[in-house]
Amino acid sequence: MAACAGGAWEPPRQPYVVRRVDLVHDRPFGFLTVHRTSRLVLSAGWVAEPVDYVFEEYDEDEEDDRV
Repeated sequence: MAACAGGAWEPPRQPYVVRRVDLVHDRPFGFLTVHRTSRLVLSAGWVAEPVDYVFEEYDEDEEDDRV
């Protein structure tokens, strides 16, 4: 009788919950990057004048003018 690796392997669950936030940057805002375990602040910042983001779709069929 032979055995081989395989089957229905399920990856382990993450020990934290992932959150998603959608927001509009239409006024000044501050932000923090925090290490989850130690709650140490890794970076912080302030955006005083946010600019509108213009989404431009990339067309793969267009020829690339760069050389």
